[in-house]
Amino acid sequence: MRRSPLHENERRHLLAAIEIAGCARANGNHPFGALLADADGSVVLEAANTVVTDSDATGHAETNLVKVFAAGSPVVEVSGPHLFEQAAAVHAGFWD
Repeated sequence: MRRSPLHENERRHLLAAIEIAGCARANGNHPFGALLADADGSVVLEAANTVVTDSDATGHAETNLVKVFAAGSPVVEVSGPHLFEQAAAVHAGFWD
């Protein structure tokens, strides 16, 4: 089965999610990042994993994204939104 190639916006968003994941790791959290892009490809929100630093098992990147959105971010059109989430590449001993 042949996969469809990523559109340039999708590629850019996945790379941005990886960068956010790297920031999460640099802050002592698990390396996960998420962003929400609108139908035009503009990034609406970004969030990183904060499980360790917030001592909160629900601090996953995508959950934090929803929390930020629900906490009163500006009203945005979410018709056709895309959620991009990615884990940064880390060495095998990260969770040891």
